[in-house]
Amino acid sequence: MYGVISIPPQMIRLKQKRIIYVVTTLIALVVGVYIIYKIKYGLQTNQMPVPVVLVTYSRSGSCFVGNILKLDDSVFYIFEPLHFLKFGYRVLRFADGSVRTFSTYLEVAEHILRAWFTCQLTEIPLKYWDEEMFQYLKIQGKHLFYFRERYTKEIYGKFRYPRIFKATLQILEKTCTKSKLVIIKTIRTPMFLLNKALSELDNLKIIYLYRDPRAIIRSQIRNLYNSKENTFVSLNDHAENVCARIFHDAITFDMFSQYYPERVLPLKYETFTMHVMSETKHIYIYLNLTFTDRIVETLIKMTTTKERARTYIAKHNSKELVDRWRTLVNMSFVDTVDKLCSHVYSRLGYLQISDETMLKNLSIPLHLNKSTNKQFHFGQEIPD
Repeated sequence: MYGVISIPPQMIRLKQKRIIYVVTTLIALVVGVYIIYKIKYGLQTNQMPVPVVLVTYSRSGSCFVGNILKLDDSVFYIFEPLHFLKFGYRVLRFADGSVRTFSTYLEVAEHILRAWFTCQLTEIPLKYWDEEMFQYLKIQGKHLFYFRERYTKEIYGKFRYPRIFKATLQILEKTCTKSKLVIIKTIRTPMFLLNKALSELDNLKIIYLYRDPRAIIRSQIRNLYNSKENTFVSLNDHAENVCARIFHDAITFDMFSQYYPERVLPLKYETFTMHVMSETKHIYIYLNLTFTDRIVETLIKMTTTKERARTYIAKHNSKELVDRWRTLVNMSFVDTVDKLCSHVYSRLGYLQISDETMLKNLSIPLHLNKSTNKQFHFGQEIPD
């Protein structure tokens, strides 16, 4: 009979430590290889879409630019998600049944933008889905369009059956998270409101679309103050308010361009309109989108007549389209706006109008014609 060999406890503990060491080393090695593989090939199982904000102003050509940005099938496009807040809503109900009170417009606006950035659509107030901008399907992105068409009953019954509507929203959330980009077009977002998001979301991008303030103000007076809900006080007050907003946005954007140079893009309306094809291509490169033949063909259809599409002749002369406002105003209007907005012109690259001849002679440019393909701080190029 052989005797039982006794193993000292110290040896058992040593073997256990060696086994644990080998296992943990193997796990660390596998995890390390996986992380390197993801970094090298960009494979992220829970990758979120890149959020993009088109910050601009009413009557600045933003609808046209937005329609071009949403042409790519990988884009989840939202048109004016803050529009309904103009009615002063601060106590808002959500799909989870909660009712929340926001103290200021900026607080609720920041919450809504963050929800769209991260595709947390159950964090969008229920009131939004009644909003006229959401109901007006032609200007929304295709995903919201199909959502509105497919789930009309669920949307209509959202307040009565919030759980059902929440489940419906989660379907749209999945579509949002699978998109390459989430693009928001907004005229109600002051630039400084994006400062926190820029610092916390390392993939957020901003496109700043701006236009000659005189053209903006003239068009706003003509198109926005003919309705009962808008009351026009005076040209002086309106011009002062508009240019104050533009000036503050421009200063903030200039700061962003210094801290986040690869994540912000200035876009001058006049340059974009006169060079639609090249400027669109530049924007698509900036957004890491593919500028396909289909996009080119669609652009041609959007900007040409059917008979002239082969030779790419625009429906309207681009120069005439950019400067048409000059034929519709007088020097009294110009003098008033120039007096209040000259500080904006110098920053954005526009010229003051000295007399009637300069105003009406459309061959005299009122803006510095710099392509957005060049790196510049608005009116002034950055030295090489």
